[in-house]
This record gives sequence, C-alpha cells and structure tokens, in this order.
Amino acid sequence: MSMGSGSSVDSRGSRHQFRCHCNKVAPSRMVKVRGPNHGRHFYGCINYPETCPNFECRDHCGFMRWEDEVTDFQDLQLRVLEKDTIISELEYEKEELHQIVKKLKGRKDIVLEDEMKELKFEVERLRTEMTNYLKAFF
Repeated sequence: MSMGSGSSVDSRGSRHQFRCHCNKVAPSRMVKVRGPNHGRHFYGCINYPETCPNFECRDHCGFMRWEDEVTDFQDLQLRVLEKDTIISELEYEKEELHQIVKKLKGRKDIVLEDEMKELKFEVERLRTEMTNYLKAFF
C-alpha cells in the first residue's frame, strides 16, 4: 500500500497529488454535508462515494487528507514513505527473482547430469565396440 505524493497539478490547481491505500490517485473533493467542515477541501479515496456523509461507507480504504493541512514537510514525508514502499517492493521482487534463478540453476544441473550420463554411456559403448573390433581384427 502506498500513500505517496507527486508534484503534478490537479484540476483545481493544487500542486499535491496523493495516492490512497488502494494505490489510486486520491482526488481533491469538497465537503458537501452541512456542518463545521462544509465547503472544506480534502483528498480522499477514489472509491469514497460523494453521497456518504461520513467515512463509514463501504468499499473505500479510508484515506483522507485535508488540503489546508498539507505542508511541504508532510509532502516530503509522504514522498519518502512512497519511495520506501517502492524499495521494499523491489527488494521483494529481487528475492523472488533470486529464487527463480536458483531453481533454474538446479534444473540446469539436472539436465547437465543427464547429458553427462548419456555421454558416458556413449563413450562406454564406443569403447566396447572398439575393443570388439580390435579383437576381431587381431
């Protein structure tokens, strides 16, 4: 799960772009429900329904960040978190690839052993044939 930020500009002119826990871009939205936060802008999960009056609706990850509380420091913290997540994912992928290479090497060794057995068998057959030929010739 990644909740990072980029430096692109969204349709409202905001310079922040966040990814929710669903790893999708969290759009800038406005609170439409009457109350103390009415009209306030926030970044929320893309799956958060417009008609839901609170964050108790289903099918969203719960990501929410108030636009007016986002600072450059928070932006940098989220970028670092996103990069750490990417690094972890790459390390995991590296380990998976290492395991695949290990399996392939094992298979290669088995194939080489089989080919070596076949060659030894062929050498032994040729020796026997040559010995029989020499016995018949002398």
